[in-house]
Amino acid sequence: MPSWPLSSGSAPPEAETVGIAANRRAKQEDGEEVNIDTESENQDGAGVGGEVSGETPKAITFDATGTLLRIRGGVGDQYAQVARDFGLEVAPGSLGKAFGKIWMTLSRPPRDGEPSPDDDKGWWRELVQAVAGETGLNLPDFDAFFETLYARFATTAAWEVYPEVPEVLQALHGKHKLAVISDFDGRLRAVLRSFGLDQFFECVLISSEVGADKPDPQIFHLACEKLGVARESVWHVGDDPKRDWAGARAAGMQAFELDRERNSLRDLLTKLRFPG
Repeated sequence: MPSWPLSSGSAPPEAETVGIAANRRAKQEDGEEVNIDTESENQDGAGVGGEVSGETPKAITFDATGTLLRIRGGVGDQYAQVARDFGLEVAPGSLGKAFGKIWMTLSRPPRDGEPSPDDDKGWWRELVQAVAGETGLNLPDFDAFFETLYARFATTAAWEVYPEVPEVLQALHGKHKLAVISDFDGRLRAVLRSFGLDQFFECVLISSEVGADKPDPQIFHLACEKLGVARESVWHVGDDPKRDWAGARAAGMQAFELDRERNSLRDLLTKLRFPG
């Protein structure tokens, strides 16, 4: 899912970054949200093998939300928990539904190739305010609610790592250059660090910092440049057909088509002919 969490990830994503988890084919991007963790439509011909071919890659990039991370319980549950801390009881389902609706209709932050001045925080505030209005959430102190929610998505309280991720990254580390490409925001760095995943990646490319969202080739090309690897020698791993699969291929890379209903990152190791 683009990878964005503030449900942040990225991704927007990415994410992929609170949103992408919400309608997972909004994410993606994580990442959250309509269940930002909704699934994406399948594409014909996307096999368990991930549809990559050719030589073994020198580098592998990963989407965040929906690929490495997912939101604990879904975005509605996270919003409901924070609302509860403010003395309000709201059904997680109604919050998740509202999030998904707003996520799909709210205009994304503008991208001009430059870092977002506020790391997209203002955009997330607008989204949360719209979700509160959609659900009739009567918040005496919206600012405090938003700041609490926003901060939560920079911690492990809002996220969990897919079970196979640590072993897969450990197997790949040292054999391939690894990076993250996410439609999230800067909170992703804190999340990766908290889970101990940052140690595996040479670089983390985030849309709010780069000024480009997937599937814009710019963010993929920048990752290849930072890794020092030719585009054709890089595989991108993600769960979003448009942002990850089509985006990576349009940028001259190959794409491993992650579809968690049919495969997992362990299939990436199989494709790379890792033992076991």
